[in-house]
Amino acid sequence: MNMVYSYLSLFVFSIVIHLLLIHHQNTVIATDYSNDVSLITKSCSGTEVPSVCTSILEADPRSTATTNLKWLSRVGIDILCKKANETISIFKKAAESETDPSLKQNLEFCGRIFGDCSYVVQHEGIPYFESGDYKSAKMEIYTCCVTASDCQDTGIKLFSKEVQTLYNFSVDMTNFMDMLSSN
Repeated sequence: MNMVYSYLSLFVFSIVIHLLLIHHQNTVIATDYSNDVSLITKSCSGTEVPSVCTSILEADPRSTATTNLKWLSRVGIDILCKKANETISIFKKAAESETDPSLKQNLEFCGRIFGDCSYVVQHEGIPYFESGDYKSAKMEIYTCCVTASDCQDTGIKLFSKEVQTLYNFSVDMTNFMDMLSSN
C-alpha cells in the first residue's frame, strides 16, 4: 500500500511540474511575441480591416507612443474625427464648384452627414469613452459607418476611396470598443 502511495505521489508531482513547465513556456512565448509585435499591429489584428487600421494609426506619431489599448483607442477616435472633418471639406469644396444640381445636392448631403458623424463622435462618443462606457461609445462611433454607407448610397463615385477608408476605420474603432468592453 505504501508503494502505491509513493508512485501516486510521484506521478502527481511529475504532472504538476509538467504543467508548470508548460505554463512557463507559454508565458515566455507570449512575452517574446508581444515584444516583437507593436501594440498597433497586435490591436489592429483583431479588427475587420487590419491593414487600414494599422496604416492609419502608424501614420500618427501619437499612436506609436501609446502603451495600452485604451489610449491607442482614444488616439484612434481623434483620428476618426479628423478624417471625418477632412472628408467634409472635400465634399464641400466639390459641391461649391459643381454645376449639376443633382450631383451638387448629393455632395452637399455627404458633407452634411459627415459633419453629423464628427459631431456625434466628438460630443457623445468621446464623453462615453472617457467615462469607460465603451458600448455606448461604440454606438456613437458606429454613426460614422452609417454616414459612409449613406453617402455611398447616393451613387457618388467621387471620393469613394476616402469614404470607404473612413467606413473601414470606423468599423475598426468599433472593434476596439468591443475589445475594451471585454476586458
